[in-house]
Amino acid sequence: MPFKADCSSRKENSKVFLQQFNATTGKTEWQLEDESYDYHQEIARSAYADMLHDKERNQKYYDALRIAICRLRTVGSSVHVLDIGTGTGLLSMMAAKLGADEITACEAFHPMADCARKVIDLNGFSDRIRLISKRSTEMIVGLQGDMQQRANVLVTEVFDTELIGEIGRASCRERV
Repeated sequence: MPFKADCSSRKENSKVFLQQFNATTGKTEWQLEDESYDYHQEIARSAYADMLHDKERNQKYYDALRIAICRLRTVGSSVHVLDIGTGTGLLSMMAAKLGADEITACEAFHPMADCARKVIDLNGFSDRIRLISKRSTEMIVGLQGDMQQRANVLVTEVFDTELIGEIGRASCRERV
C-alpha cells in the first residue's frame, strides 16, 4: 500500500536558514532553503507524519474500506466514497485502489488540500479522485454541486494518532 508523496513548491532564489532535527545523529542542524520556502506546506506535512507511518492503523482503514466496497458490490451497488478531512489523500487513494466508482475528498485547510492534490496526482489518481477544498458542511450535492449524488461510503479520520488532537476534543464536546 505504499504511495508517493511530495508537496514541495519551491523555486530557486536566495536561501534562508531553517533549523531541523536530524533523527540519525540526534542533533539539530541548519538547512539552507529557498527564500520562497513554503512554510504552510511544511506545517501541513509534519502534522500528518505520525498517521502516515502508522502501518497497523492504515491497514485497518484499508481492510474496512475493502469490506465496505465488497458489500456494496455484492448487492450490485456502485460505490460512491466521501472522504471528509482527506489530509494527504491516503484514504481516498485506498478507495481508488480498491475500485470505488466515484471518490470525493474534501479538505478545508487549503495548504493541506494543495498537498493532497499533488500527492493524488503523483500517485496517478487525479482522474479518479475529486478534491474539494472546503468544509464538508459547505458541500453541495446535485448535478451542479460538489458531488453529483450522495455517498454510500463515508470515510473520515478526524482524530490524529494522539486521539484528542485535531478537532476531536471540540467535536466530542459538541456532541456530548
